[in-house]
Amino acid sequence: MRRITAIILCLLFLSISCQKKESLWSVEKVNSIHKKIDSLSSDSSHYYLKQIEHEISKNPLLDSLSLKNDYLLGNYFSAQGVLDSAAYYYQRTVDKVSDPLDYSKGYYYFFSAHESYVRLGKYGDCITIGKSFLNRIDSSNFRAKALGNLILSQAYKKLGDNEKSFFHNEQRIRMHLLTKDTSALFGTLINKADKLYYYKKNIKESFQLLDSLIDHEENMSLYHKRQLYNNYGVYQFLEGNFNKALDHYKKSLNFKKQMNNPLDKKSLFATSYANLAEVSIELKQYSNARKYLDTIKLLGIHNIPRHLRKSVLRYELKLANATNSNITSLYDHLDTIAKYQEQSYNEKIENELVELTKANEKEKQILQEKLETEIANANLKTSLLFGGVITSLLFSFGLLFYFRRKLKFERNSLQMQQRLLRSQMNPHFTFNTLYAIQNQIKKEPEKATNYLLKFSRLLRLFLENSMGDYIPLEKEIDSLKKYMDLQLLRMQNTFTYEFHYENMEEDEFLFIPPMLLQPFVENSIEHGFSDIDWPGKIIITLALQDKHIACTIEDNGKGLTFSKNHNKQSASTQLIDSFLKKSTKQGLEIIDRKSINTEHTGTLIRFSIPYTLTEEG
Repeated sequence: MRRITAIILCLLFLSISCQKKESLWSVEKVNSIHKKIDSLSSDSSHYYLKQIEHEISKNPLLDSLSLKNDYLLGNYFSAQGVLDSAAYYYQRTVDKVSDPLDYSKGYYYFFSAHESYVRLGKYGDCITIGKSFLNRIDSSNFRAKALGNLILSQAYKKLGDNEKSFFHNEQRIRMHLLTKDTSALFGTLINKADKLYYYKKNIKESFQLLDSLIDHEENMSLYHKRQLYNNYGVYQFLEGNFNKALDHYKKSLNFKKQMNNPLDKKSLFATSYANLAEVSIELKQYSNARKYLDTIKLLGIHNIPRHLRKSVLRYELKLANATNSNITSLYDHLDTIAKYQEQSYNEKIENELVELTKANEKEKQILQEKLETEIANANLKTSLLFGGVITSLLFSFGLLFYFRRKLKFERNSLQMQQRLLRSQMNPHFTFNTLYAIQNQIKKEPEKATNYLLKFSRLLRLFLENSMGDYIPLEKEIDSLKKYMDLQLLRMQNTFTYEFHYENMEEDEFLFIPPMLLQPFVENSIEHGFSDIDWPGKIIITLALQDKHIACTIEDNGKGLTFSKNHNKQSASTQLIDSFLKKSTKQGLEIIDRKSINTEHTGTLIRFSIPYTLTEEG
């Protein structure tokens, strides 16, 4: 009897749980997930956002959260480069914004929709967004009106309607003057110079305005500085002032490099390198033009704006003609673009078919749900409940395994950075440096001050480099040079060093893991050059290859035989060797130069460094 009672109670509990299933997603739970989206991985955030979207379609109580959910989905697809989906969700967000429009939130919703349509080349939709924004804001909100006129000015410019573009830019200037917003005014004045040059054909006034802006560039943001010099470079090029154009293009590129995660980064850099290639051809600097065009190829054809691909091909042809070189590479470039365009077209057709299929499936699903509601039975609910419990358990275990694995990887990565940082800032080097500074304070105070300044800059560089997984190549080389210069000051110039580059430059736009080279240079200085009676020399060679940078560090010190324990690698060397084996499948190669040539002394170290084109890795 007790068993029967227990079974009945269990079945009653399962039935109640099944009926309560729809209430598992509450407003508080959805809000909590929305707040945590930034801390989740992209895959996890997409999963939760789609789950919330599905629950909102079934539960009217959650409808108030659909606007924010659509906006976060738009952000996700925009970050992934899926522009059609991003525009779709941003448009849904704009359509759901209620009146009166709150500028602080409406700014992000409308401007995000505008940016997605700009990247898709749908400028007519940009005009619709701009007009809708202006119609729904308070007429006394001049800051918001400036934003609406910015959207319309840019859209009409892209459509070739210079008169309307100039009108809305003038309106934007008027709004900024009323709000006394000088930071935003810089961008508006840069656009005004653009209109004066192209629409009014008033070159002199346009150049005067740009020159006056350059006089106040210290008050500008990096975004406006790169825009100012880029536009000025274009005008100088069109006027035939190629040297000035080259100078402005380089300054614009430098400001872009300093910007933190600019929108559509690869497209932005591709435009700069294309401009530099064009003006280099005109100046007959063909080797530089070749380097800039090759850099564009490294960025990937799919990351180049559509209008720029035609220009790049034209520069390739012009360069081939000027240098009488083989145009086989040009044909390869054409084939790559053709394949990419064909792939894009097929994906578009496939997406359209998928959307039609989804629409049909949605209609069938609605009919099926109505039938299931009418003929629902307890057995089916119980089965669904058990299935849901099992699925939830599996999903929970999967999430737990994923986050534990992610935490372990992040912990190991942090430990590696900390150990390498400690190896760079070892007590021996720090003590010797401070001791040398102390001695110089008594004898040469001015020289000691200079020494201390260099030491502080080096420490700052070490700390900055240790914060990221990938840092600019030129930054890593700079910190290494500063380290060796300090050692030269301390050791009275007892050695020299050289850097050699193959297929690359020192300021190449590449990112590498930090703190890989310094431990080997330190070994050469502290151990290889100790007690030798000849001038020491370190040669560092970096060669750019397809997937890695081949690095060679060579010295003429005592070599591996100077230590009884030379077979035992230091902790930092073992750590670097382990890291390289995981990232490049190749470890360190440490060779005593005497084994190659008995007349030579010193150590030769070879290894491959992984690199990326972005600091995210």
